[in-house]
Amino acid sequence: MRIVIVEDNVRFAEQVIHTLNRFFTQKEEEVQIFQMEGTKLLEKLDEGLFCDVCLLDVEMPGMDGITLGKGIRKRSDTVRIVYLTAHESYAFPSYSVRADGYILKADYRKQLPEFLTRILEEERERQTEYFISMTKNEGYKIRLSDILYLEKDKKHVCFHCKGGKTYRGRETLENIMQQLPEDRFVAIDKGVVVNLGHVTECREKTLTMRDGTKQHVSRRAWPDVIAKLGRLLGIEQ
Repeated sequence: MRIVIVEDNVRFAEQVIHTLNRFFTQKEEEVQIFQMEGTKLLEKLDEGLFCDVCLLDVEMPGMDGITLGKGIRKRSDTVRIVYLTAHESYAFPSYSVRADGYILKADYRKQLPEFLTRILEEERERQTEYFISMTKNEGYKIRLSDILYLEKDKKHVCFHCKGGKTYRGRETLENIMQQLPEDRFVAIDKGVVVNLGHVTECREKTLTMRDGTKQHVSRRAWPDVIAKLGRLLGIEQ
């Protein structure tokens, strides 16, 4: 998620950035945070800057938050605009901007994480792909983006997911692989498949996963892993 903060109070902006970083770390989600003046933000949007959320103060020297919000809306219908202000009196004017949220600064530590949680859930449901398995006695539905790696365990396949969650399925690893996007999920050794989107380090035929797990890559699988990881990162091989 890409978030832009426009706030003339430097100390408060630093506190918000700290709250954002802590929130996304706890959620195990990536975030990019930018802080800039209102006129600079409009210039960047004109240049093609994409952002998911704009956190705006209302009372600022020069361009106020409501005017800035209208300028953002002229450039994007999809960016979520959230006002962080010390005064309730600006709630009504914010409707003219079609703001997605209005949070009082005195309560931002509670309300901002609640707002972001809702946004993450909405985005996940809109973009999420699932792996679904149903048998006579059991069934499960797992977000593909939550899967770190799969590991064959005798007659089962273990799905190791974010947050330390593990699911055990009775389907063969070969059948499961046929249902997973081959550009993201790759077999690295006999009985082990990783989600390349959760690789944080790649060195000496060893992958470090987001949960800190080290996964050895076989010599035979290494070229395929490097090629797919490069394409995923937009790096020419």
